[in-house]
Amino acid sequence: NSNTTTTNTKLSLFDELSLVACTTGVVCRKEFLETYAAAACIHAKFSESRRMADLAASHGLLSWFLLAFDLTDDHDHGNHSSADRTTTKCQPRQRTVTCVDRRMPRSAEIFAAANRAFSLTR
Repeated sequence: NSNTTTTNTKLSLFDELSLVACTTGVVCRKEFLETYAAAACIHAKFSESRRMADLAASHGLLSWFLLAFDLTDDHDHGNHSSADRTTTKCQPRQRTVTCVDRRMPRSAEIFAAANRAFSLTR
């Protein structure tokens, strides 16, 4: 059928994280973009760090991004697809990130559940 087109579009880490964030309904675009940029800078500066802390973490968006960056450390997070990451011999450093805040909002549980379904953070 000429009307049926199969597209093997491969998503970048940014695209995959944005899809997860969008499914939660708890993250606005501005917060997503700012947090992604912060995670990219933190990961670039402290890429060898195994333990990190996310202070005033709220729903833990920064923590999830730092974990995803570490698990997919291809040093170019905007241009590599998930298929590229699975075939690249990349040794994750098994980073841990501790979230600290006065209280854990309901949005943290929602975001955590969405990320558990996300293959990069398993």
